Amino acid sequence: MAAPNAAPARRRPLLPPCGARKARADAAPPPPPPPPAAVADDADDAPLVELSRRRSAQVWRSPALLRAARLARRRIDALFAEPRTLDTRRLLDAFYVQDRYNLLRTQPGALLGDDAAAAIVDALVEFGEDELGLRAITPPWISFYLDGMGQELHVDAFQGPLAFVLPLSWWGDESDGDDDEEEEEEEEEDGDDAGALVRRPRVFVGGETAILRHGALRYWDGAAEEAAGAAGGAAAATATTTATTSAATVDLSGGSFAPQQGRELDCLFARVPPRFGRLLVFDGRMPHGVRPVRCPTADPRDARVALHAWFAPPEGPYFSGALAGDEGEGEGEGVGAGAGEQGRASASSSSTAQQRKKAAAALDAAVRALVRELAEDCPPASGLLTARAAVCGKTGRVRGPVAWLADTLVVSPAACADGGITEGEARALVQHVVAQRLSAVAFPPAKGGRDSTVTVPLLFD
Repeated sequence: MAAPNAAPARRRPLLPPCGARKARADAAPPPPPPPPAAVADDADDAPLVELSRRRSAQVWRSPALLRAARLARRRIDALFAEPRTLDTRRLLDAFYVQDRYNLLRTQPGALLGDDAAAAIVDALVEFGEDELGLRAITPPWISFYLDGMGQELHVDAFQGPLAFVLPLSWWGDESDGDDDEEEEEEEEEDGDDAGALVRRPRVFVGGETAILRHGALRYWDGAAEEAAGAAGGAAAATATTTATTSAATVDLSGGSFAPQQGRELDCLFARVPPRFGRLLVFDGRMPHGVRPVRCPTADPRDARVALHAWFAPPEGPYFSGALAGDEGEGEGEGVGAGAGEQGRASASSSSTAQQRKKAAAALDAAVRALVRELAEDCPPASGLLTARAAVCGKTGRVRGPVAWLADTLVVSPAACADGGITEGEARALVQHVVAQRLSAVAFPPAKGGRDSTVTVPLLFD
């Protein structure tokens, strides 16, 4: 991604601390959570089943991100439509490191204006919180790739647990359904003078994001690796859909040595086309790069254009809903409230604050116990695993199964071999411990019985 290791560009306001270091010194310690159910094998010694599959790369379609991408693209087209005018916004940094990086880049605010840059950053931060459990991003770049430009393979995982790329140029096979009407409505609502969005036909070739396949990282272990990986490509193995977003998981299987088969580019790498407004999110620990671009013109509007950065490391678990102090409909102090109403609002606010402190203390105790159990009972692992649970407002108990957001968890093969278990069984053990600890937490009942969610992003290293 070749982005600087700087402070996050934007993050959501932090909710009340879940760490004991910020709790009142004289507060009574919370009661220990009930022990989770045992994770031992059943009578038949059946292995544990993974609760979540590893997702090293996914392509997301989000209406909010599409809207922000369209505004950005209209600004880009308008800016470069009049090359004879002097406009410092068109000044791009030539980022060239021999045999490593070759591209033109700039900061979004300098190119698009502060309003469009804020819109796209806000959409990314909201997406990260909702879909990944990550609430901040590193300072993004917008990069242009013209003829001969690209990025060689590299790994810069120190930037954050997940990298992302939001393409701002068209690949040519995007299917948006009824998006034409939405685009017209957006242009009217934005009141933007950049004009209508023009879908320029793609003239460049190349520019795909190349990600090394899992098997290539263990090349000699894979004579029995999935033969399907030999076919290569960027096929979507699985897809998930919510009310507003959808995700396709990029197939990174295959890539290992097979004595009876040849190995070419697509056997070793997955190539993900940069489709307009589709957010590619991937595990930056995987060697990756941008395939060389061939472009017959030097017009920046014909370039492969993308905004890219990282989701920053998580700062800890957080609540949404009642336990976060979110006001429900009709609650809170109204304008012109009388003295009695103000007094009741003040008492209600104090009660809510105490409730939040109790919830934070309960979650902190559970996370501390979880970390101890993972260290003592599970093999060493690395990567990101984010769990989210619904909390019943009336009882304070976790309701329903734990949902899994991001999952790039990798367990040490050597530790698995020493323990006599498979990597899948080791991943399952970690997931079951997390799910059982989180499901056993007793939170305080919420004011008005309103439900909440708790999100726990765990970064293993």
